[in-house]
Amino acid sequence: MEQPGNEGVPALDEGRMPSLAWNKPGSEGVSPSSRARRPRSIVPCASAQRRLLAELLRAALGYHKSTCLFVAQVFPSRAKALVPTVPGAGVALLTVVLVGCSGDLSPLPLVGTLERDRVELIAEFQEPIVEVLVVEGQSVSAGQVLLRQDGARVDQDLKAAQAAVDGTRQLLAGLVRGPREEAIRAARARFNGAQDILQVSTREHLRLKDLAEQNIASQTDVDRALRAVEVARTDGAALGAVLEDLLDGATVEELGQAEAAVSEAQARLERLRISAERLEVLAPRDGTIEALPYKLGERPPPGATLVVLLASDTLHARIYVPEPLRARVHTGLAARLEVDGVAGQLDGTVSFISSEAAFTPYFSLTQRDRSRLAYLAKVAVSDQASRELPAGLPVEVDFPSLR
Repeated sequence: MEQPGNEGVPALDEGRMPSLAWNKPGSEGVSPSSRARRPRSIVPCASAQRRLLAELLRAALGYHKSTCLFVAQVFPSRAKALVPTVPGAGVALLTVVLVGCSGDLSPLPLVGTLERDRVELIAEFQEPIVEVLVVEGQSVSAGQVLLRQDGARVDQDLKAAQAAVDGTRQLLAGLVRGPREEAIRAARARFNGAQDILQVSTREHLRLKDLAEQNIASQTDVDRALRAVEVARTDGAALGAVLEDLLDGATVEELGQAEAAVSEAQARLERLRISAERLEVLAPRDGTIEALPYKLGERPPPGATLVVLLASDTLHARIYVPEPLRARVHTGLAARLEVDGVAGQLDGTVSFISSEAAFTPYFSLTQRDRSRLAYLAKVAVSDQASRELPAGLPVEVDFPSLR
């Protein structure tokens, strides 16, 4: 029965189809009918089948060569699903069956894309953007200003922090210098006055005591005079301690606390200065502006991405290594890269390969399931002349030492 989409394709005469059975020793003299009674199941080689599916998609749907090979390699079921929609699919599938086993078992070359390190620059404050100095796609150098945010609020915070630093420094300087001479003279004068009062109170107490012995003064007057002596003595001791404290100056502990307060205020000021500097977004390395998510006048929240930068010094190919090759692919392995539009091949080295499979079933026990695993790898491009290639180009990566 003629399959849909196969219009114009001549029907194959089953009697004229070549036998697909293998000629084994001892099979001479066996009639074709007897061989037909023992049909053999032919499973095309995986690598050849992927390549033929890729060629079919390329010829029928107009896809790019590397794209077709990537779809056939990583998503073979989707590629097969597209085949019946192509005119002449019956002949193509028959071709896969007839020539599949003659292909190379190696899945090389591996397909992928050229990539660069992606650097995202975020906002420190929720301030409006007042100046954008670059456009998307522009090449920039390290240290170049990309955009600016409004710094009026941060400037006021800086002034307050600077005032706090100045205040703590003045307090520390006062403790180091010690009390003023005027304060010392005033404390000494108060102490001398207390001593004079103590002497007068003592003489008055003695006088009243003599009068009480002569029954001229009462005992109450004597007790009151004694209390005045004790008060004068206490006041003198207190004023003497104050004078001694002024003469000794600040203690070591007080000086340490003042120095710590200065350091804390200085650290707060430096933190605000760093934040103020980050209101100017600078390029951390040479690269190309990939995206500017926020426009002039917008107010991005803290942590939002302001600029996306693609580094120009980290060109690498992003590929997926099939499970059968994983054991032999390691960092430092030499590779050859082929990019459409670039004459010749490029040298590269495997710089990273993941230890976890990117396409993994929940659990894989059978050999067929294990063969479907793929591991993310990065191949650094060694040729300096190719560093200007844009990211996103399809690439084919081969490992000559694994052939």
